[in-house]
Amino acid sequence: MSWAAVLAVAGSERRRRWVSMLVLGLLAGLVGAVVAGSTAVARRTATAYDRLVAATHLDDARVLVFSDNVDVDDIAGFPGVTRSWQSRQVIGAVVGAPVTYMSVSSGPARPDDLFTPVVVDGRAPRDDAVGEVLLPSVLADEVGLGVGDRFTLKLLTPEEVTQFDTGFGEPDGPLVRLTVVGIARVARAWVGNGVGPVIGTPALAEAYPQSQVGHNILVRLADGADGAAAFDRQLDRLREQSASGAAGEEFGVLQARFPTSQTDPEVTAAAGTLVAGQLVFIGLALLGGALALGQGLSRHHAAGAHDQRVEAALGLTRGERVLARLLPATLGAAIAAAVTAGGALLAGRIEPLGPLRAYEPSPGWLPDPLVVTIGAAATAAGFLALVAATAARVTRAAQMTAVGARTPVGLAALGRRAPAVAGMTFALRGGRGRTAVPVRATLVVAVLGIAGVVAVATFSQSLDRLVRTPARYGWVADFAIVDSRPFDLQDLAADARVAALADATATPVTLGGRRVDGVAVRPLKGDVPLTLLSGRLPLRDDEVALGSREANRIGATIGATLGLTTYDRDGARSRRSLRVVGLVVTPPGVGEGFGTGAYLTERTLLAAGRATQFTTAFVDLAPGVDAGALYAELSQRLELVPASRPAEVRNLAALGRLPGLLSLFLSLLAVAVLAHSLVLTARRRAPDLAVLRVIGLTPAQVGGALVAMATTIGAIGLALGPLLGLAVGRVVWGEVARGIGASGDASVPWLVMLVAVPVVLVGTAVVALLPAYRAASLRPAAVLRSE
Repeated sequence: MSWAAVLAVAGSERRRRWVSMLVLGLLAGLVGAVVAGSTAVARRTATAYDRLVAATHLDDARVLVFSDNVDVDDIAGFPGVTRSWQSRQVIGAVVGAPVTYMSVSSGPARPDDLFTPVVVDGRAPRDDAVGEVLLPSVLADEVGLGVGDRFTLKLLTPEEVTQFDTGFGEPDGPLVRLTVVGIARVARAWVGNGVGPVIGTPALAEAYPQSQVGHNILVRLADGADGAAAFDRQLDRLREQSASGAAGEEFGVLQARFPTSQTDPEVTAAAGTLVAGQLVFIGLALLGGALALGQGLSRHHAAGAHDQRVEAALGLTRGERVLARLLPATLGAAIAAAVTAGGALLAGRIEPLGPLRAYEPSPGWLPDPLVVTIGAAATAAGFLALVAATAARVTRAAQMTAVGARTPVGLAALGRRAPAVAGMTFALRGGRGRTAVPVRATLVVAVLGIAGVVAVATFSQSLDRLVRTPARYGWVADFAIVDSRPFDLQDLAADARVAALADATATPVTLGGRRVDGVAVRPLKGDVPLTLLSGRLPLRDDEVALGSREANRIGATIGATLGLTTYDRDGARSRRSLRVVGLVVTPPGVGEGFGTGAYLTERTLLAAGRATQFTTAFVDLAPGVDAGALYAELSQRLELVPASRPAEVRNLAALGRLPGLLSLFLSLLAVAVLAHSLVLTARRRAPDLAVLRVIGLTPAQVGGALVAMATTIGAIGLALGPLLGLAVGRVVWGEVARGIGASGDASVPWLVMLVAVPVVLVGTAVVALLPAYRAASLRPAAVLRSE
């Protein structure tokens, strides 16, 4: 290898084209910053809950005991248990607020390595302070309480706790005045699995022993999550030996959870949705950036195609010519790496997206050194790889003539149409020899840029329609009543302000060999229709309608037959065949939630269900009724839930501005590619532009040819891009929607596509103004003399 020749050519390339390489390195760095920054946010989002689990020393098992006949010390003494913490809880109604119940867990001082909430605001309560409590951040946001706020609970007696389904009137326990001294982040297992969620003190446990209900036992196992199965078998034996009592009949003698081995489905769903959305963003940004950068580098190297012919004549091999272009590219690679590292560091200020932000154990700036290092190195390496690939492609070009593309001498006779014809020629033909300009990549970027914007708009508009239309995620009423009771429903049915009322009962059943929530809906007044995706609700005892996600899990479609386990009065088990007649969007709050459950007739559910039934009533108001006033009135005596989005919809909505940012990123890439193409055309095809002047075109017409070139590229993008983008957007939305249990029909962004026409055509013309001005200002004699 002739290193002297390679270094000489590399030095010449660096001196003559360092500005272009600097700009391309900056472009690569911006793409790398977007990709690396998004990767850092995705990693932080995906790992937030696991990092919080580690920071809070989440327990391996927890047992809720609702029977005084169980000796809780026996559980703490099970083989394999290394640490335990026993607490009890009090439950009370919040005084001065609509019917709202809170539970406060308290007991002796906790072991430091078993449950350690991460305090993010305020401080931990003092052990000897009866009225000081620590609130999980999720609960604090939900009820609107902060550090320093005070509230009062009217405690329920243990007997009243067992009467939630039948009613107990006003609580008869003592008043407890509490002060929020700290806000903490805790694993969802604490908030969602019956323990807490308000965290009290040992002094509180000692002050109200008569109001405490249930025993909460948190356990550390010697084998960690691997010891859960053996621990559960020991609980089964204890359960069989214990009498239930009143609380046990209501809630079960023992309820066991295994937080470190049982992944929380809501957290998993949130992480899956948010991370998948970010990965799609990263993939599209990387693809678009690589395409734009590859096109820019191709043009950069094509500008020196004639020089390479000379170098080849002097004896430089293809590899030496590529290496000579690769060495000065290290400047661009260094810039790309620096910009990427800076973007990844700035992304450390972005906390996890959506609901997972509430589980971030380290709020504030948290840089990801791994992403910063790998991102910078990968960007530099990728940039150099693209430089080598595009340089090698140019060196293989066979047609390296010194003659420019032919320009028809009769073009001037076209008059006003001459700029348009010339511009279309420049847009569709790349020229030859020293005036050659890559045009296919520009057209591809134009089509993909517009397609990307339309695809994102289709997804975004479909998501917005889902979020704004409660019926699409199952809410078909104005509000719901939790633990609805017959006498309350009778009063509501007689109320003229209520147009429709339906009561939904849910209890676990065995269907198709799987444990699912069986649901029966009983209309009490008017019509509260469930949202059907297809088919209908069951009318006969041998029919079933499935939640959309439940149908996917079971693998059943309309017309399929499933086996249901039923029981007679003596408890004898039998099997009944049911035919699937419909797919339903399950309302939030019924069963396990959105898209789950199996809808049965009342008689079938009564025969199949053996566990405690949970009821939820849906209330739809008559036209003209003040919903806020009635809600406020009823909430003084009933536990109401307003129309709320299920977790799956909230997770999608938490993607926030990500679709808009992706559209902006793709648009800016397309504009950058178009601008680069126009500038290069004005520079490389200067001889052709000079010929146009010589044969009679005015400077304005020559400049107009560049504008016509830009609008031609934009028109081709508009001809193909929207159809491609709409097809992609519909497919992506359909898969996402069906995955969460919603309807997969996409909303067509007609407005976006209509507005895109003038915006693209005018935008491309505006981008072409500066290159057009330079083209109109060239001196034909000077250009042709240099040729």
